[in-house]
Amino acid sequence: MRYTALLTVCACLALPAVASAGPVEVWPSPRHVVPADNGDLRFVLVVANTGVEIARDVVVTDTLPDGVELVSSQPFATVDGTTMRWSLGDVAPGGSARVELTLRGGVDGGASVDALVGVPRREEAAPIVIGTQEDPLAPARAPSVDADAADPEVLAVVARHDGDPLALANYVQNRVAWEPYQGSLRGARGTLWSGAGNSLDQASTLIALLRAAGVPARYARGTIPDEDAAAL
Repeated sequence: MRYTALLTVCACLALPAVASAGPVEVWPSPRHVVPADNGDLRFVLVVANTGVEIARDVVVTDTLPDGVELVSSQPFATVDGTTMRWSLGDVAPGGSARVELTLRGGVDGGASVDALVGVPRREEAAPIVIGTQEDPLAPARAPSVDADAADPEVLAVVARHDGDPLALANYVQNRVAWEPYQGSLRGARGTLWSGAGNSLDQASTLIALLRAAGVPARYARGTIPDEDAAAL
């Protein structure tokens, strides 16, 4: 009998500066920029409140470099020169807010999140840019169905660990027990909720956490010899 092991492969890159972890954390999701047929670039910004207090007056700000044009956004953006701004109101603990954005002529200059999460403390964090489909690592950065890096449950774990890839790997190893079953059943959120999963769901969980922290990660499959499987 031979056994198949699912591994998580990641490439550690320099991570963007984010707000330090605290009782309340506004942690932005990674975003995948997808070219449309006419060349416009579409993506979604997701802001998740991973803390225990309401994030009030949540504002997302983004910039337009020279030659880049705003085609559309939902909700409507207030534009002042090259600055785009969205007022998203309050985001409850565990909740999230989205901005759907279409640009023409290139990518944006980088977004930031500002929210009142205490008096008078404010938290700021810069969303992680995934890049376009021309980026060879884009698939290893983007949220997927089983490894949803934009899921608020995933973002909450990343925020609690300051986006540290090693701490996230240790979290999955030490806090997510192994259970034997076939196929992808729970995905990252279900595995975090249950605290257990098979090798595929464990891999999906770690991939989602790493991608949310800005670290490209992908699946890899290998065969374990009988003697190694017995030892494991």
